[in-house]
Amino acid sequence: MNKIVFVLGAIALLATATMLFQTSSNVSAEYDATKRYTHLTEEVIGLWTLFKKTHNKEYKNSSYEVYRMQVFLDTLNFIHENQGETYTLGITSLADITAEEFKANYLGYVAAEEQEQEIEEQMDNIEYPASVNWVQSGIVPPILNQASCGSCWAFSAAGSLSMAYNLKQGGNSVQLSPEQLVQCSKSYGNNGCSGGLMNNAFNYAMKFPLATNAQYPYTSGAGVTGTCNTSLQSQG
Repeated sequence: MNKIVFVLGAIALLATATMLFQTSSNVSAEYDATKRYTHLTEEVIGLWTLFKKTHNKEYKNSSYEVYRMQVFLDTLNFIHENQGETYTLGITSLADITAEEFKANYLGYVAAEEQEQEIEEQMDNIEYPASVNWVQSGIVPPILNQASCGSCWAFSAAGSLSMAYNLKQGGNSVQLSPEQLVQCSKSYGNNGCSGGLMNNAFNYAMKFPLATNAQYPYTSGAGVTGTCNTSLQSQG
């Protein structure tokens, strides 16, 4: 009974917040570092409403939405308790998932221990400049979202190859396709949305140059790896 009352109460608060958000434009994601969110205030519900609207969030039922709203509350506390001097935390599309869910769904890097050692040894022999801003120079392509697919390895590899190509071409912002790696590089030791390794992706790219992201767009965001489009692969 108490659970039902809590759920109904939360729904009522959400309805109130929706009306508040529609009539007010001063809802802000800026937080006073002296306070901590411990319950559903009008400010929190307004931020929650804005979050759902901005990221097109929909939940299967009211109980599940209440749970996700509590995770969002925890995220708000984390944000304003961990702001650093050289970085800024804020609300993103991932603000309603837990750290454990993020790890399970987004960290698809599965290198073997000997491969990690080899990579570390290679990096130890590189001399790095004191500072560089690849964003301002046009080398870094726009940010992509891997969504619910464990394809971080593919985004890392495609991003690295894109930047290497852009650097060689003098700053062209070309964005190569991570989806091609997700779908087509299984024979090189990768496992699509179930993880992979950048070195395997690079080995694949030496045999099959990557198409652009526009030519071979990302479709595995729901967590299901599709079938390799061999005609697009051959055009890379």
